[in-house]
Amino acid sequence: MLPNTFEDAFNVEPDGAAEFEADALYVGSGGAVRLETSFGRIVDFEARSGSVIPVACNRVLAEGTTAKHLVGLVNHGTAITLATCTPKLQSKDA
Repeated sequence: MLPNTFEDAFNVEPDGAAEFEADALYVGSGGAVRLETSFGRIVDFEARSGSVIPVACNRVLAEGTTAKHLVGLVNHGTAITLATCTPKLQSKDA
């Protein structure tokens, strides 16, 4: 289960060489994503723009990745509980 928010974020370049630790991966512009999980498995995803891949990962491979604007999302072990936010709409009469 994904938390309501993450504590940190960083840009991810799909090069296969750079190692990092992310609890999930945000995909800004959709496409294929080939990543290495924290258990060392190579997995392929097809992700839509604005989606989050809820898999702990430590590398995104260039070969097999066409998605752009990838962001690693991190929680440092802190439990985070947030209330669901609902936008407040103003009526035309206000």
